[in-house]
Amino acid sequence: MNSIFGVSGQVLDSTLQQMGRRLIHRGGASKVHRLTHEAPVAFGVTGSESHLFSKNNFTIVADADIYNKEELHQFLVRKGISVRPESEAELLLALFQVDGVEGIEKINGDYAFAIWDGDNQLLTLVRDYCGCRPLFYAALPEGKGIAFASEYKALLTLPEISPEPDRDMLQCLQYHKKLPVGRTLFKGIRAVGPGSITMFSAAGQRVDHRKMTSVQPLAVLSNEAEAVAEVRNALTGAIKCRISHPERIGIALSGGIDSIGIAFICRHLFPDSEIHTFTAGSDTQDEELVVAERVSRSIRSIHHAVITLPGLMKDHLEKLVWHIEEPYARSESLQLFKIGEAAAPHVTSLLCGMEADALFAGMPRHKILWMMTKWPLFKDVFGEIYDLTQSGLQPASVMGKILSKSYFRHKIAPVPKVSGGSYVPVKTVFPSSNNQLVTTFLSNVFQGGACQDGQKLERTFAAWGVRYQSPFLDRNLIRTAFGISDQLKFKHGKNKYILRKALEKYVPEEFIHIPKKPQRMKYDLAFAKVLDDVATHYLGDGRQGFFNPHDIVSLKKMKRNGAYPPETGMRLWTAVLTQIWYEQFGQL
Repeated sequence: MNSIFGVSGQVLDSTLQQMGRRLIHRGGASKVHRLTHEAPVAFGVTGSESHLFSKNNFTIVADADIYNKEELHQFLVRKGISVRPESEAELLLALFQVDGVEGIEKINGDYAFAIWDGDNQLLTLVRDYCGCRPLFYAALPEGKGIAFASEYKALLTLPEISPEPDRDMLQCLQYHKKLPVGRTLFKGIRAVGPGSITMFSAAGQRVDHRKMTSVQPLAVLSNEAEAVAEVRNALTGAIKCRISHPERIGIALSGGIDSIGIAFICRHLFPDSEIHTFTAGSDTQDEELVVAERVSRSIRSIHHAVITLPGLMKDHLEKLVWHIEEPYARSESLQLFKIGEAAAPHVTSLLCGMEADALFAGMPRHKILWMMTKWPLFKDVFGEIYDLTQSGLQPASVMGKILSKSYFRHKIAPVPKVSGGSYVPVKTVFPSSNNQLVTTFLSNVFQGGACQDGQKLERTFAAWGVRYQSPFLDRNLIRTAFGISDQLKFKHGKNKYILRKALEKYVPEEFIHIPKKPQRMKYDLAFAKVLDDVATHYLGDGRQGFFNPHDIVSLKKMKRNGAYPPETGMRLWTAVLTQIWYEQFGQL
């Protein structure tokens, strides 16, 4: 694991060293290289120096894992270019110099990198198609330059960068539990978007911006046998190429079919490997832990059960927020944080099933999309219910209000209002055609969603120096999944039908039909008591913050028999973490 950072503009050595120290968890001690070109430019990296490379007035610093190296090397050889096989940075620079954006699009991998073109005095920032690796930037005031880093806490060491909170984005976070692609909670800091190639002048002015071509299927598969074979081959290939050192494999194993499938395929591909599996749960009787233990016995893994009790909130939330930076996840983020800690002594990376649901329509909200295709006359009403569950946007139609009241019975918690924030959610736009509506919608939102969802794993694992990898973010598997018909994603009333069929070759029958359950801490009486305590501590009177105390009190009153409904607990959790974020970052 490593991180990258750099500045185009005047910067003190001590500041560069401080940037590196902020990122030390991502690979260890930092190395800084001051370029000798006309403009004052410095690049830095934590971890191996092989991630920094210079040639012919070009310098690159990269955080990258490339899964189709052999194919890319062959492409360069045909162009008469040879690069060292062990250097991702050298390979990336060669592809960029030879073929520009088209060269970058040939890569199947997880990466973020920066290139300084000394001839043209240009800085190029690039992020992989799904945004698996983080990359942030901020222009320095008065045209004095631009800075970038894998985590924005490193940017905040620069005295020129003012940490001014963006109250509209803070309000957006309370509604959606995530932010629009490219935005952060600071006005002056941006994230490089997934699949983006952005160029800046030495002064920090954006001069060009391009997006990678959208991954599209070659055709729509409706034949079940063909679809099963395609999904199975693509998933197996995606897993295999991500395991460069099969002697020891790490898997974040939940009780769901996605990570269970990964576990069994890993054992099939690597029968002699030492496999470590990691699962979080509230106690030894937690169903996630019980199922994971059974899977572990079946694949002969070394299993690590990670017990996450509510008391962890009292002394871990500040550590958690420091590492995730944007408090976009629910209580599962604390579980993932502890999984990363447990994994660090044993493995350097963790495979997980992130975004399988987004490819194969595995979430409860995706059934709403399916209902739109079955009852198109009620499409607008179903759209209102979708928005209610995803952002808290209340239905406007009479039918929507009736459905909301009869089904949810006021279970949807009110969204706390941020002082000075004017953001309000807007209605989701759904595909106009019912033909392949589910897959079309999933395809339209996948890239941004993968980037947003993946942050909670990338950051919580990186806090301990562990890489996050998901085969479901493989470009070949993405293309395959979006070529499967809606009828094969939903069948016999089951989500992810085709994925389950594809996994039958590897996964025993007892695990194939395990239902989908959200990963989160147990929202019981003990959880409610600790959450109330931390809410009182961080959101109580006399503490400068963003929220109206009345909104917080209203959430606390929604407990039932002393426990929080999941949606209500999540709203209060997000408000608490938002306050912690402000105290940690907004006052640096």
